[in-house]
Amino acid sequence: MTTIDFLKQKFPGEDSNFITNILYKLFPLRIAKKLLIIDLPNDLQNLTYSETGLYLYGKSGVGKTIFSCCYLLGLLKTQSDLNKMFFINTTDLLFKFKASYIHRSDETETELLEKYSKAKLLILDDFGIDKITDWSFQMLYVLINNRYENMLPTIFTSNHDLDEMAAKLGDNRITSRIQESCEIVKMDGKNYRD
Repeated sequence: MTTIDFLKQKFPGEDSNFITNILYKLFPLRIAKKLLIIDLPNDLQNLTYSETGLYLYGKSGVGKTIFSCCYLLGLLKTQSDLNKMFFINTTDLLFKFKASYIHRSDETETELLEKYSKAKLLILDDFGIDKITDWSFQMLYVLINNRYENMLPTIFTSNHDLDEMAAKLGDNRITSRIQESCEIVKMDGKNYRD
């Protein structure tokens, strides 16, 4: 089933422009365009909301990001969900936090933390590609711990397994929370970008 057909079933009576705008609101342009041309997995219609997150790891290009986006689409139930579920690249998230300090940003650090800490579903894409500083560790810890304490699902995509991630972070507090709150899935396969 195409993404457009899938979303038309979720939002009956809405036209294709509305459906396309959903994708552009939720995801970066390249991902939204890719979602428009792929067929979605059949079992996506049967997804139910769960407090369990996912930690998807594997080599670059095996489909972790697209899978996580399809998962988010499968959980959409109402238009109000569009404002409660977020996809964000981890580097972009950290830049948003930094921008809240030095520019007149639309959102303060506190508002950003609250928005992403309380999201019904949060996808943190490319988790672990950044150079870890004390500040970035602290920001990620606060966010992930808030979601962990409130039993809110987070989907992580990463090139690192949890042991590698703990070594990269220099600490296991974040990865232990991920391990307890997420299903850990190794994704193998051919790099579709090759």
